[in-house]
Amino acid sequence: MKKDNLTFPSLKGVRVLFLGTYPPPFGGIAAHLKALMPALIKAGTDDITVLSFGAKNEVEAVDGITVYRVNLKRNLWQILLPQYLLLTWKVLVILGFKGRLSFRFLIREVVKAIITAKIVSKHRSNVVSSYMANASLQLLPLNQYWAGKKGVVLTVFGEVYEAPEFMEKYKELINELLSFPDFVLSSSRHCANSFKMIGNERRIEPVFYGVELTDVTSQEKRDGFRKKYGIKNDEVLVFFMGRMLRDMGLDVVLDTAESLLASAPGVRIVLAGATGDLSSQAHALAKQHPDRVFTFENVSFQEQRELYSAADILVAPSFNQRACMG
Repeated sequence: MKKDNLTFPSLKGVRVLFLGTYPPPFGGIAAHLKALMPALIKAGTDDITVLSFGAKNEVEAVDGITVYRVNLKRNLWQILLPQYLLLTWKVLVILGFKGRLSFRFLIREVVKAIITAKIVSKHRSNVVSSYMANASLQLLPLNQYWAGKKGVVLTVFGEVYEAPEFMEKYKELINELLSFPDFVLSSSRHCANSFKMIGNERRIEPVFYGVELTDVTSQEKRDGFRKKYGIKNDEVLVFFMGRMLRDMGLDVVLDTAESLLASAPGVRIVLAGATGDLSSQAHALAKQHPDRVFTFENVSFQEQRELYSAADILVAPSFNQRACMG
C-alpha cells in the first residue's frame, strides 16, 4: 500500500490478533508488523493485538496497539485451568495422538493454545494472523475449538529449508495446517512453492513485502552521519543490516571484512542489527579497525534511515534458500 493518493479499504468491525514478534525485539516479522500497523489503524480496524512467545512476560501498549509478550515456562500453570480442559483435550488429540508431536513440544502447544484463546476472548478478536507454519501448529486445535468461526491467515517463509527434518517428519500435520486458513501467504514465490516438497497442494499466495521507497534516504541524513563518523564523501560505505546471526549472513561479512579492508583503503563498513550470537565478533572487528568499522545494535527505525542514507552498498548474504525477501 502506498501512503499517498490511496483510498484504504474500511476494516471497521475487524478485531485482529497477530501471532508474531513486535519490536523490540527486531527482525523481519517485527519490522513487517511495525510498518503494517499504521495502515490498519488508518483503515479503521477496531482492535489490534500482538502476541509473541519468548523470554519476557509483559503487556504493554505500543503505537496504539496492545502487545503481549509471554514466557511459556512461567505460564505452564495455565494447563490446570478447568475452563480450558476441552481445548487442552483437542490439542492432545490433534497434535499428540494424531500428529505425534514429542511430549515437550506438545506441552508448549497446549500453553500457546490456551493463552491465544484467552487473548482472543478478552479482545473479542475475529481474525487471527500467524507467521511460520512450524510455529503455528496450535491453530489446528484452536480452529476446531472456535468451530471455524474465526478468520485465519497464515504466512509462511523458508521453514522447509530452515527446519527440513521437522517439516518432513511432521509433513502430514503441516499440510493439515495449510488446508484450513482463509488465506495462506508467503513473501516470495520461491518459498511458496517450497511447500510442494512436503506434499502441499494448496495454492500459497505470494505477497511481496518489498522495501520502502519514500522518505527512507536523504542527502541531509547522509551528510550528517558521515560527518559525525569522519567518513569522507569519496569513501565507499558498505552496509550490513540484519540480526547478528549466521542465519542472516553476518558470518560471511565478518569472514571477508579483513581482506576487503586490506585491499580497498577507501572502504568503510557498518554492521547494524538486532543482538545475536555474532555481536561480540562484530564489536571485536570494530575494535581492531576503530576508524573503518562501525557497529550498531538494536537500532531504531529512525536510525535505520540514517544508515541507509549514509551507505553506498547494502550486502545481504543469504543462508541456504531460507531467505524469502527477494
